[in-house]
Amino acid sequence: MDGTLRRLARLRKAELHQHLDGSIPPRKTWALMRRHGLAPVRTFAEMKKLLALQPSEERSLLAYLDKFHYPLWITQFYENIREVTAAIVVDASRRGVRLLELRYSPVIHTFAGMTLRQSIRSVLSGMNLARAHHPIDVGLVVIAMRQHGPHIAKILARQAIAEAEHLHERSGVVGFDIAGAEQGHPPRLFAEAYRIAAAGGLGLTAHAGEAASSDYVWQSVDDLGVRRIGHACSAVSDPALLRRLARDGILVECCITSNYQTGAVQRGSQHPIFRFLEAGIPVAVCTDNSTVSDTDQIRENRYLLEALGPEEIADLHRRAAEHSFIRRRRQFPPAEKERPKEKKRIHRAVLGLFVMTLAAALVASSAGLAAAPAVPAAPAEQPPQPPPGPAPPSTGPSASPPSGQGPAPGGQPSPLRRLPPELRGRGLSPAMSQREVPASEEDAEAKLRELLPLLRAASERHETYALRFTCDETFRTVPYDWQKNEATSENVKRFAYLLAFDQDRSRYNVIRQTLTKEGKPGGEETLQVPCPDAYAWTFLFSPRNQRVLHYRYLGREIKDYRLTHVVEFESSAPFVEGQDTREWSGTVWIEDRTFNFVRIEAIPSFQERRLTGQWRVYTESFNLPWGKARPRPRGYELTVEFNYSRDGMLFPTRVDVREFVWVARGREVTDRRFVQEYTDYRFFQTTTEETQKAPHASP
Repeated sequence: MDGTLRRLARLRKAELHQHLDGSIPPRKTWALMRRHGLAPVRTFAEMKKLLALQPSEERSLLAYLDKFHYPLWITQFYENIREVTAAIVVDASRRGVRLLELRYSPVIHTFAGMTLRQSIRSVLSGMNLARAHHPIDVGLVVIAMRQHGPHIAKILARQAIAEAEHLHERSGVVGFDIAGAEQGHPPRLFAEAYRIAAAGGLGLTAHAGEAASSDYVWQSVDDLGVRRIGHACSAVSDPALLRRLARDGILVECCITSNYQTGAVQRGSQHPIFRFLEAGIPVAVCTDNSTVSDTDQIRENRYLLEALGPEEIADLHRRAAEHSFIRRRRQFPPAEKERPKEKKRIHRAVLGLFVMTLAAALVASSAGLAAAPAVPAAPAEQPPQPPPGPAPPSTGPSASPPSGQGPAPGGQPSPLRRLPPELRGRGLSPAMSQREVPASEEDAEAKLRELLPLLRAASERHETYALRFTCDETFRTVPYDWQKNEATSENVKRFAYLLAFDQDRSRYNVIRQTLTKEGKPGGEETLQVPCPDAYAWTFLFSPRNQRVLHYRYLGREIKDYRLTHVVEFESSAPFVEGQDTREWSGTVWIEDRTFNFVRIEAIPSFQERRLTGQWRVYTESFNLPWGKARPRPRGYELTVEFNYSRDGMLFPTRVDVREFVWVARGREVTDRRFVQEYTDYRFFQTTTEETQKAPHASP
């Protein structure tokens, strides 16, 4: 058994569910208590009893949560949080954890005056401090406490996105979670907060089924869209739910010791983790709160030895690592095989010899270069030198690029900012307010050639849904008062929405049916709006549009909390009405890797030229002795947002068309706004099965 435990200790483990407050090493808590004069007891042994759950306190989730009381005394200050976070990461690394996600509720650490952002950054600072010196990948999962309500959860979701890992070069926030007392706080209340977190690229998990029925697990899956569930102990009583978790590959974060202590699992009964494994549900072995539960990863894995071997446990951790929300991580390797110490020493000796040989070669090479005489370049290859005199001012597109940016091909310095090397691949993201643009037009064209086939395929993926979905649409018409420049009234209508393909005209027609306040059909009505339908924009890169639209790659940018490619499109249609996608020009933001549309901003093509011409006619009409004055020029601005996620695709959720009037040349005033919001998508089956009948046998 001792050899087996040693192998467990050496396993490379993935910890996906560990709370920061309940995992501070007791020695660290005791030291900080004494440093600030806050120690409520005299000895460390007494302090440890206050921090860890005692046998007499078991079988109650509220008693378990009460153990977070004393750590909150010291975790109200930036430096303290930074220090305890680093201590937790170091302790986990020493126990073989190579991938760690810490859970943390920023709100309950702001009582001493820290802001939410400072509260989150303090944890991230401690993570990066420890990660720099230990072989471990870390990420933060932000928790919204149920008892704080849905509105605080939405605020936390937005703040968590601002510190998301994929928006920064360092470790960051990777997920979003809800925790706290379950009863009376159903997951469906937090659906909007989870929608915001999902739009910002955060992984979704939720505490559910620990002190409530399996209905809370169902709500977490259906209403919140989580990909992982914390605890889910009550799910074993619902076979349909087990099949759903297995079918969708939703991982359960199992905290064995904690579940027995809180009463989620009765002492003496088998833990649900084995039932999950039998049902084919992915699981992760987690500690929950290592200090409160007085446990660690080695002890939790030891419980599994009654049914699993070390190799199977190692495979569990490898599979759990695949469900991690941490994106920028090293590949989670298999468990290391035992290697004799003599073999390790030989490897170190060979590596040292190689390094010494390489250093000697570099020294010799540099000495030879220093001794060699300078060889002048050929005259034909030297660029012409300007005559001596004062340097010309660095203005215009031929000005020298900033430091660290070389000239573009052909010897001419590029006016565009060069993409850093890591941004040319799948590396780090630009700052949220910064657009990384190509180094030259050649680079932009090369990137566009790479993107167009992928974007065409994305348009074709949307086309498979065109005849198979409906949604509820809320249409608002908002007229504006020119003098006050504000809305005077608002007309709201709801419609059921369906796309139908017109074979004769080769286009998509919109069929809308009016909905009553109760959501029942109440007649038919067709709306005429000065823009193409929202779904038509998903075909922006279809073959029929690529023949009349010109594209230009502008670079990469963070848009709506997503890393996107920015593409400019321009129509060459000679006559513009603004009723078709091909008659508009603008900018589209496309999500990196998934190639989903994120946002489109457009205006009718040649609108400036048309408005200028109409303005000339309008002003000249005042000089005519007969007839009425011509109408003022009217123009449009369009914004389409894509926020509904389905099968890895984003669908339009809002179309905002602003209609403005020129009151002076170049000066516009909003006249009306058309806002269409699409919700409650309902998709039909998107795949068809063709069955071939067997030929009848001859009589």
